[in-house]
Amino acid sequence: MQDGQKSVSGSETTFTIFVVFPRHKPVRAIKEEFHRIAGFPSVIGCIDGTHIPITAPSHNEADYVNRKSIHSINVQITCDAAHIISNVEAKWPGSVHDWRIYHESNLSNRLQCGEFDGLLLGDRGYPCQPRLMTSYPDPEPGPQQNFNQAHCKTRARVEMTIGLLKACFQCLHHLRVTPERHVILLWHVLFFIILPLLEESNTLPYKLKTQMMTSSTCQLSRTAEQSETSYAIITAEFKSPSSPPQQ
Repeated sequence: MQDGQKSVSGSETTFTIFVVFPRHKPVRAIKEEFHRIAGFPSVIGCIDGTHIPITAPSHNEADYVNRKSIHSINVQITCDAAHIISNVEAKWPGSVHDWRIYHESNLSNRLQCGEFDGLLLGDRGYPCQPRLMTSYPDPEPGPQQNFNQAHCKTRARVEMTIGLLKACFQCLHHLRVTPERHVILLWHVLFFIILPLLEESNTLPYKLKTQMMTSSTCQLSRTAEQSETSYAIITAEFKSPSSPPQQ
């Protein structure tokens, strides 16, 4: 085996040791940490996509051009309330939509099969599903607005995590090395290792985290298809609305 092949294999092995959904801590503990943020129940992860700019590839170049006309890899990240990254998909070109990445991911299959007792929270890039909650598109005053506020405050953790990751590793603002996927995975492993140190220090990434936590704003209107699960959560946690959300 050549040295390059050994390096690629090693990066995959290292990644699977450190980034495992959601078994880095007990599921109950993950839910409790999320619930303490804004009272949203049963959350085991927040999910979002982020674009890592790359040099234009020689093959299938057009596939990597994202909506901002930049060549990139669209990376799907899932994290917990403590900013620990628990799942990463880093193989899709920038033109691919967040929803397709999730729909075809192993994580989606495992959730739909009922392997995990809990929910993911996502933004407007995802449709609402029993195991993937998005916010009400036009919330009525009262329980639906409470639901959206709690959803937004809780889901902000993944945005903070992505901001911290990119602040720690400036190369992620424009990746110039290959193979890109394995480099991205290794940066996530390093982030997992150094995060406890950052939280105990006064380094720039930690200051960024504090600023994001205090200044994050919520949008109460997002395009989403509501499900009976969101109605059940409102009934249990945010007082029962007069009627369930429309499918």
